[in-house]
Amino acid sequence: MNDKYSMKKLCFEILFFVIFFTLNVFSQNNNITIIPYGATNEVSGSLTEIEYKWTKLLIDCGAYYPEGDPSISLAKREKIASEKNQKLPFRAKDIDCLLLTHAHLDHCGRIPLLVKSGFNGTIYVSPGTKKLLKIMLVMQIRYDNLPRKWTFSTKSIKNYDNDVKTVKGHWNNCKWQQKIAYSNKISIAGKRKDIENENNYSFNKISPCKICSQIEYNSIKNLVKEIPYNKEIIFNKNISFKYMRTEHIPGASAIMLTIKGNEKNEKNIIFSGDIGNDLEILYPKPKPFPKSDIIFIESTYGNTIRDNIVYKEEQKFKNDLIKALNNNQLVWIPSFALDRTQKMLLMVKEALKSNPQLKSTPVYCPSPSANEITKLYKEELETKEHVWFKSNVYLKYQHSNLFLNYSRKFPKKIKGPSIIITTSGMMESAFSENLLTELSKTRTTVFIVGYQDPGTPGGFLKSGKKELSWHDKKYLVNSTINSYKCFSSHTDFMGSLNILKKQDKKSINLYLNHGEKSAISNKKKSFIQRGFKNVNIAQKNKKIVIRFNK
Repeated sequence: MNDKYSMKKLCFEILFFVIFFTLNVFSQNNNITIIPYGATNEVSGSLTEIEYKWTKLLIDCGAYYPEGDPSISLAKREKIASEKNQKLPFRAKDIDCLLLTHAHLDHCGRIPLLVKSGFNGTIYVSPGTKKLLKIMLVMQIRYDNLPRKWTFSTKSIKNYDNDVKTVKGHWNNCKWQQKIAYSNKISIAGKRKDIENENNYSFNKISPCKICSQIEYNSIKNLVKEIPYNKEIIFNKNISFKYMRTEHIPGASAIMLTIKGNEKNEKNIIFSGDIGNDLEILYPKPKPFPKSDIIFIESTYGNTIRDNIVYKEEQKFKNDLIKALNNNQLVWIPSFALDRTQKMLLMVKEALKSNPQLKSTPVYCPSPSANEITKLYKEELETKEHVWFKSNVYLKYQHSNLFLNYSRKFPKKIKGPSIIITTSGMMESAFSENLLTELSKTRTTVFIVGYQDPGTPGGFLKSGKKELSWHDKKYLVNSTINSYKCFSSHTDFMGSLNILKKQDKKSINLYLNHGEKSAISNKKKSFIQRGFKNVNIAQKNKKIVIRFNK
């Protein structure tokens, strides 16, 4: 009797547990769960997961930059960022699709890791982003720090010269790796930076093979699907989305998700990506977002309202450029490969055009990646295929080149008057690092046109230092340093208010992301002062649960 009673009781408990578990799972899957994994109280690493009814999708999959407390050394921050860039906070194969806002690496730089980790869904992109994505991801793959099995020619290692040459490294059995004779081949497994810093080897600078990078990109490109702006894409019966222009760079988009609940309830959720501004020389002013329930909005500049003087800096840039050239100066413009370099080429053209005596000034832009991107800008002007630019840009340059003619080679001898536009934009690597010796010369004028990490050479110059140390070398600064804020591609607080002007301040739920902690905190306070009732700060790894009205 007791045995039968115990068995019935056990069966009842099991049945109760199964029913409770099923109802609980069913209930959870009727809620929308959003988990911000990156760009939370920080600028880089944009990554957000949305789950609804067993569908999981991502907004962005960005790389981390070495941001954070400037009192912490750049080397330590770079190491932290590198470690973050080698992992994902979920199982990649569980993700159904990725919606990408734009092609900056802090929004797309971990896509190679996502695909290598098992993701096989669709990567949705705008037309402009599709064109730029290959260039940006090949660049990311070449210089990431993921573990690989590297192959080198022992002859190239023997001929290595620390000041001039690098050692070519292969990992994807490209045609050049296949040509290395077995007796002349060495394989080393590990991370690029670890190998470069390892004392057991006679070289400390690897030049990763571009063809190997392109082979790796090929595993990504077949997943990429281009979609037009403002067209509703139905992903499944519960989820649809559309892309809306934000005018940050070509292809930059906000994404509106429409998620349907039971009984015809639905939620509209917007992820802003990065938002442009009314300073832009190439793109129109961003349009307000349609009325929504929830908006995740970038907060790069917090509650900063741009001073009117910034709107006059474009002319000041041109005047300063002409003045320096008339004084036989070398004008050095460290710049980012994507978008900033192209704006600099346009600004230089405009300045020289109004000063015929300087029209033969040599202009150099040696970055291969920047030049590939510049080619896409030129193609767009000719074809008007995706309408990247303001209408007056097409009208003004339809019978001429958008950019001036320039040399794509690094000059053997640098003298003034001349202009050189180099990557990296913070002067810490690539062609810019090679020019640091020019800082000691009074005949050099440096134009700072973008954000500078305080721990980089560009950051040192911006802070007014007259001597800087970089990679165990010291550089005196006798050059003239000019700095400009007008080329920023991010909105200020007034631009954020304009983007939100169609929203109901009482009902809209705002989540602030993509900004440093103090900037986001200040922006929250200012939104509340402007009458917004529901303002939140997106927190890393903290679930946001959205329930439908009954």
